[in-house]
Amino acid sequence: MVNMPRCRIVVFVPRLGVGGTERHLLEILPAIDRKRFDICIVATRGAGPLDDEMRRRGVRVIVATSLRARVPSLVDALVRIVRILRRENPDIVHFYLPEAYLLGGLAAVLGGFRPRVMSRRSLNNYHRRHRFSAQLEKWFHRRMDAVLANSQAVADQLLGEGVAAARLHTVYSGIDTGLTVGISRDDVRRRLDISPHSLAIICVANLIPYKGHRDLLEALAMAAPRLPEPWFLLLAGRDDGIGASLKEYVMSAGIDGNIRWLGERDEIPSLLAASDIAVLASHEEGLPMSILEAMAAGLPAVVTRVGGNPEVVSDGVTGLVVEPHDPAALSDAILRLAGDRDQRSRMGVAGRARVEEKFQLATCVAAYEYIYESLIST
Repeated sequence: MVNMPRCRIVVFVPRLGVGGTERHLLEILPAIDRKRFDICIVATRGAGPLDDEMRRRGVRVIVATSLRARVPSLVDALVRIVRILRRENPDIVHFYLPEAYLLGGLAAVLGGFRPRVMSRRSLNNYHRRHRFSAQLEKWFHRRMDAVLANSQAVADQLLGEGVAAARLHTVYSGIDTGLTVGISRDDVRRRLDISPHSLAIICVANLIPYKGHRDLLEALAMAAPRLPEPWFLLLAGRDDGIGASLKEYVMSAGIDGNIRWLGERDEIPSLLAASDIAVLASHEEGLPMSILEAMAAGLPAVVTRVGGNPEVVSDGVTGLVVEPHDPAALSDAILRLAGDRDQRSRMGVAGRARVEEKFQLATCVAAYEYIYESLIST
């Protein structure tokens, strides 16, 4: 039997920070069959905290821009990326997140590299703020051989942007359901200075306005008089500029002692193992990796009715779904779960079962492999 050469794939991402897309790639790419596929990542913006872990899992990471040049020119960046593409000579190029899509996509189009794949993992609300980029994306859409959406809500928007149905694929994210196995809840709580019997609510999301942190904090301020003491909110995520104003608010609301500002963390499974309820108050969302991870860890979830959130959380079964921009409704939902340990347990079991049924890592990996193989066989 003749050994076929491996399919070479270059995946573009701005930076391997600790976000939903990056954690998705950290799980998916190392699991793709290495006998058939040779994958490397090109980070167009610079080095990130997950670079070493990705390399440890067997996926090469190439930093395309110089850390010394904080704002490299477009021409310089394109030259670097085209050189990398020529050296790697990929069979497929795959783009994640708008910045890498526009920069890497332009390099791939100019260099004639294809097939080209784009993955959209959020709603297109950012088009309202960046109309020129929105038009550029539509231009690039027509030059993609496959476009991947991580939820039906995202897929519907892509169809509205002119992506042909024949080239559009909905691929739900996949989760390793063994993420928290072997992690000691009590040990993690001790490290976080949280008592064993306190109520721990967790929100894993970078501090960005559309993630709804202010709504969540307002909801907790409303709920505080009725929440069982002691209670804590664990906030895990990079501060993208709103941290100071959020801290001012919790001080004024008198709940600053209940908040743990954890910053950008890579030990999310440990934090989930120490928690009782997961919350995501986002105003827009593609498909929330943080909630999938929480459900896989057996936590009930409170989410807003935006994007793919209702495709993940079944209201009243695996968690509670409330309207966005509504701190009062969010407060009521948190109180409902906070006061009912049995309901939290039932929803946690149901949530884990839903992840095992619909959001398995192996299912997602198989979908990627099928799409990649179909592109190189045509």
